[in-house]
Amino acid sequence: MKNNFFSKYAILIIIFMTTIAYANSLLNGFVWDDIWNITSNNFIKSFNNLPLIFSKAYLVSFGEITYRPVATLSYFIDYSIWGDRAFGFHLSNLLLHIFNASLLYLLVNLISANVKLALLTALLFSLHPVNSEAISVVSFREDLWACFFYLLSFILYIQSARLLKQKINYLYGAGLFSFALALFSKEMAVTLPLMLIAYDYFFVFQEDRRKLLGSFKSRYLGFVLVGLFYLWVEFFLMKNSAAPELVYPGGSFYTNLLTMSRVLVHYIYLAFFPIYTHLILHGNNFISHSFFTPPVFFCTLLIIISFFAGYKIKRFSKEMSFSIYWFFIALLPVSNIVLINNFVANRYLYIPIIGFCFFLAVFLLKLPSFHIFSLRKETLLKISKNAIIILLIFYSMFSLIRNRSYRDSISLWSEMTDIYPDSFEAHSYLAYGFFSSNLYDKAIQEYNTAINLTPPGFITEDYMYLGLCYYAQGMPVQALEAFNKALESNPGSGQLYFYLGSVFKDQGSYTKAIDYFLRAIELDPDLVKAYNGLGVIYAKMDDRQTAEKYWQKALAIDPDNKEVLQNLIKSK
Repeated sequence: MKNNFFSKYAILIIIFMTTIAYANSLLNGFVWDDIWNITSNNFIKSFNNLPLIFSKAYLVSFGEITYRPVATLSYFIDYSIWGDRAFGFHLSNLLLHIFNASLLYLLVNLISANVKLALLTALLFSLHPVNSEAISVVSFREDLWACFFYLLSFILYIQSARLLKQKINYLYGAGLFSFALALFSKEMAVTLPLMLIAYDYFFVFQEDRRKLLGSFKSRYLGFVLVGLFYLWVEFFLMKNSAAPELVYPGGSFYTNLLTMSRVLVHYIYLAFFPIYTHLILHGNNFISHSFFTPPVFFCTLLIIISFFAGYKIKRFSKEMSFSIYWFFIALLPVSNIVLINNFVANRYLYIPIIGFCFFLAVFLLKLPSFHIFSLRKETLLKISKNAIIILLIFYSMFSLIRNRSYRDSISLWSEMTDIYPDSFEAHSYLAYGFFSSNLYDKAIQEYNTAINLTPPGFITEDYMYLGLCYYAQGMPVQALEAFNKALESNPGSGQLYFYLGSVFKDQGSYTKAIDYFLRAIELDPDLVKAYNGLGVIYAKMDDRQTAEKYWQKALAIDPDNKEVLQNLIKSK
């Protein structure tokens, strides 16, 4: 009777529980990378730009290091519906997470034919606090999309197994297409062929594993070819030549292995103890140079033990063994063997944590069958039920708490400056939060702190924003000093010349202002603000013909610019 209930209402239970745990994320604003990817990104605000996501120009102009058009397409759609309202973007993330939990339920049910196990795995995944980063920051939805198509492809693969001998296998073809979409959401999905092989090893060919090799062409070749196509697009066809050059942490591949052993154990720790899953702003604390230091030695030992346990435990539970390997296989793309921009981040656990949740669900449901200190089966059953309830409540509570940290930039980066008081990045992000909220006094204080903490030779935009704060506060001398400092590290910025020209324009130094505006246009021919500024100056100098000439140039770039249109109307 209970199995029928769970089977009938499983998806509704998942929707209800996930919504409770993440409903408060709908009240959050745009934070962190959202500022550049959404609020300040004019690229996604017009469907006229949509064809450009299939060109290299998109990568260069958008500043993308890797090619992830699926997530970008979703920003176009969200912006067309919601505009700048963060609620709609967060709603999309929440719905995606619910879909992923529901797909996970279907996948585990297919693998195990156990409704309770499938539902518990899905609930543990949907509520686990480590997922808050991927869900609450809109720009990290690429992990959500990758997981969605990853799970969908996996399900289609299993369902298509009975049709593999047919000439036309629509489910298998759909699985390949879904895999491609997963890859172009985020490179995390590249492990799917290995995961399919692991699934067949544990659940399909357990009686005769030699059949794995014999089935390569019919079962795996299509996925391998899709993966190779993606790698060709990512590393050759759409490679961003302007992307920054990356180096291994510690300076070598050897130090990278030592460092990543500590990172991997940190991920294991977060899976078991997700009490304080704050952002990992940088991974300097993980960088290691010697194998014989206690942290590296014991982390390596723990990883070896985990792999050995995964192998040995298969006699007791193939589900638990498969789940252990899921966790480690899914982490391969972020192991930094192929260099990535950030070698440690909580959001990287979004797909791997599925393995942990599957393992934990199997363990809790099998607990009554264990022989522990001669405890009776009824006692172990009570412990199992209570542990499940406590875990789900614990996960929900900590996810709710974690979501609140992302409600706005000031909340997030105030927390980060407390955790990383010597991080120039944390202070810079907090300063930008104050700047965006027009709290210029606090922004000036934080920008000065960030500048003092910035390593020599590191280029930031802090001086530019500091200048804007002084400008807004009516402090032209300090603004000019800050803008000129910014210009030293970024002499090719048309924006900076525009800001300098704006200060001189307000002071009535029109000749200097004109020179700076013309230099800004020379560096950035599409800088509408500079054309408008020239028009305003010439209008004040009673040269309306020249003023209108520059305003018309501005409108040729941006025909709907309200400020320029108003200036034209006033001049007549």
